[in-house]
Amino acid sequence: MIQTKILLVPLVLLQSEQEFLLGTVATVASVLGAVFAYYVGQRGGRPLLERFISTTYVDRIE
Repeated sequence: MIQTKILLVPLVLLQSEQEFLLGTVATVASVLGAVFAYYVGQRGGRPLLERFISTTYVDRIE
């Protein structure tokens, strides 16, 4: 999210006539990235977590 803001500010300053388009693209990309991350976590979260952390710790966190 911060990377998007860091890039968005200079782009809007350089192309102020396209500020709405740039803001919309950044917002849509951010939402799609969050949905993708949620899907990956939902489908593969626990198996990936158990691969790197012992089952005892995973159960304790859960």
